[in-house]
Amino acid sequence: DRATREAVLEKFAAGCALVGRYDDAVRSWQELIDSCRGSAPAERVIALYARMAEVCGKKGDWERAAGYVRQGFAAAAGRMSAEVVRLHHQQAWLSVQRGQCQEGIETCEKGLDLAARLGDEALQGSLFNVMGVAHLHMGNYDRSKSFLERALEVFERHQDVRGQGNCLNNLAALYGYTGHQKM
Repeated sequence: DRATREAVLEKFAAGCALVGRYDDAVRSWQELIDSCRGSAPAERVIALYARMAEVCGKKGDWERAAGYVRQGFAAAAGRMSAEVVRLHHQQAWLSVQRGQCQEGIETCEKGLDLAARLGDEALQGSLFNVMGVAHLHMGNYDRSKSFLERALEVFERHQDVRGQGNCLNNLAALYGYTGHQKM
């Protein structure tokens, strides 16, 4: 039946993304979107576009990732939700990866505002992390440290081990750039 097929596609896509078969993951998620067009909750469609953008970004296919973010925002149509905050996170991360750090910071600020209105501190941590990386790339080391430390505090409070590891890695990069200077 349709529900079983969609569940299998979702698991297959997630597995493909996990092992680096990004094109297969994107194809499966696109098939899911196509099969449930008009019948799936908008939040599910937005989440699928965000995941597609994420894996394209991991692959280094920035333009394709940006296209999926745009499609996600189009599907969001002004909604306020955690999935929309995740789209802001993806868009900001893509901007930073393409060297458009100021654009990434501005996108993070929009996402932080929405996450605060939703009362979702965990999502704020991810955005603080991206802002820290953006400031690192811009050479604003004190601001970078401030955002990364805020992100780490949030990740620790929410016991987000993956977030903590990512943030600690970014802090290590910061200290590498500054030559372990006291900041």
